[in-house]
Amino acid sequence: MSKHPKTLLKADRLFLTGSEDKDILASGVSDKQLSQIRQFDSEISSGVPFITVCIALNIDKTIAKRMWKMYYDHLDGKPILFGVERPRVSTVFKMLLNGLIHGELIERGYSEQEINKAHECLQLAKLVIPC
Repeated sequence: MSKHPKTLLKADRLFLTGSEDKDILASGVSDKQLSQIRQFDSEISSGVPFITVCIALNIDKTIAKRMWKMYYDHLDGKPILFGVERPRVSTVFKMLLNGLIHGELIERGYSEQEINKAHECLQLAKLVIPC
């Protein structure tokens, strides 16, 4: 059984994106936790408030709230980042300065939004500090 709560979030993200059970279990969760994730998804899709579900399934309310947010982000077609609330624009910006290109950033798992914001920052930096 996983000891770190973010492992449950990672497994939930995998579940929401349609990963197979073996891949979800390989992320470090137990069969019981996978069952909890399935039940959580089922209850939330039925309209049960996340707080009620987290109490019934004995899931920490902070983790359940993030799972609830990921569920609705997934329904809205947004990227699911399992608890990462802020974009990693500064990291992408540094990578652009080091010469990485768009395709390489995509391969490393950065979103289009993060890459576009970093490009905007790069353009601003060129205006402020002429080369």
